[in-house]
Amino acid sequence: MSIEWRDLMERHMQSIKGALEVLCSEAYRPLWQYAGMQFWKQKEQLINMWIIIKGKQDISS
Repeated sequence: MSIEWRDLMERHMQSIKGALEVLCSEAYRPLWQYAGMQFWKQKEQLINMWIIIKGKQDISS
């Protein structure tokens, strides 16, 4: 790998690390909690739909 390429990759990784540190900071915690709640609601709905579909398949077979 050339020196320039390695330097570019190093800077790229630093910027990703910086962005992750910002996103994981205390200021963004409410956003992650909200996203997590939305995810669990969706998951519950998907599980309920799967149970209904599975039940219908069991009845028809």
